[in-house]
Amino acid sequence: MGNYRTIFCICCGITLLAFCGEAGADPGTIMGPIESPLNGHQYYLLNSGLTWTQAEAEAQSMNAHLVTIRSMAENQWIFQTFDGANKELWIGLHEVGAEGNFVWSSGEPVVFTNWGPGEPNNMGGWGNEDSVHMRWPGAVPSGLQGTWNDYPDSAKGDTIYFYGVVEVVPEPVSLSLMLLPATVLLRKRQNRIRRKLHLV
Repeated sequence: MGNYRTIFCICCGITLLAFCGEAGADPGTIMGPIESPLNGHQYYLLNSGLTWTQAEAEAQSMNAHLVTIRSMAENQWIFQTFDGANKELWIGLHEVGAEGNFVWSSGEPVVFTNWGPGEPNNMGGWGNEDSVHMRWPGAVPSGLQGTWNDYPDSAKGDTIYFYGVVEVVPEPVSLSLMLLPATVLLRKRQNRIRRKLHLV
């Protein structure tokens, strides 16, 4: 089922019910939808035991992507909301092409990062660390929880399995849809004027 949002049209004072694209929970999610008070986007937590690639594929099946994080406030909200204290959380950042070229799977520009000390490091012995997760405090020294670490495309971290966090961004409603009621009212007014002038 798709998402619907109410939109107030400033042109004609009419409230519209707008369809905002197909997205939502499926059997692969264990939490959600949860709407962020920071941006109004909806978030889901996927079942554990998925590699980054599998988690991103699951997100795309929901017409979404793994989470894009744009600020420390968003980072903290994700960590606290999805129990980052007890879970390794996949985020949408991953390495593409040249070493060190990390991009968001959503295609948004990278405007914020929260790497842990010395990260990303593509640490030898683990293979190519092209995927990024949010650290949980049980696996690192105190104070590093919620920071980011690059990691191989694995279903399990050092001690626990990964969980993917999915972000659903509502699709913008087209301007033509928003202006439709105003257009109808304008045409009715024009027709009334024409009738008065005996032009119709």
